[in-house]
Amino acid sequence: QIIMAAVANKFLNVPSIKSSILLLCDIQGKFGAHLPNIERVVCSSKFLMNCSFVLDIPVIATEQYPKAFGKTREELAKPKTMIFEKTKFSMITEDVNNKLTEIGGGKERNDVILTGIEGHICVLQTTLDLLKMGYNVHLCVDAIDSQRQIDKEIAMRRLNQSGAILTTSESVLFQLLGDAKHEKFKE
Repeated sequence: QIIMAAVANKFLNVPSIKSSILLLCDIQGKFGAHLPNIERVVCSSKFLMNCSFVLDIPVIATEQYPKAFGKTREELAKPKTMIFEKTKFSMITEDVNNKLTEIGGGKERNDVILTGIEGHICVLQTTLDLLKMGYNVHLCVDAIDSQRQIDKEIAMRRLNQSGAILTTSESVLFQLLGDAKHEKFKE
């Protein structure tokens, strides 16, 4: 019963501006060409990225083997976006982990808002790594995709059962703001 209460309490977690980091997983030109909902992923990720910039939430993106899959989509490759190349499927490489530590990850910033591709590979492995590290992971399902819908569905179900919080980009933004009177609400 105590374990169930702890799991239930984790799902009640609401991210705050000061506790959050946005991670954009492998949203690349050539990689996305095979995904049925890539434009929705890019649009929702761009929305969250721009909101993060306004709210001073750090934004980290990764590129899975860019020689083969291309660079981060132009819409997301902005000067404030910290971009790291990788070959590992999880985003949590040594470089990314060092950057997370540098910006307060795991301490004051313990909520990760995650978007990207593919849901059942890189997003799944990243989420499991982050959960093991003690982060609260908020998966924006409207900004995550896989080539096959069944792969995404099963991955999201598994990650939810593992302790990740399923949400959407708009829902998480309104949780961050908390009130229409927030000074940056109209921005």
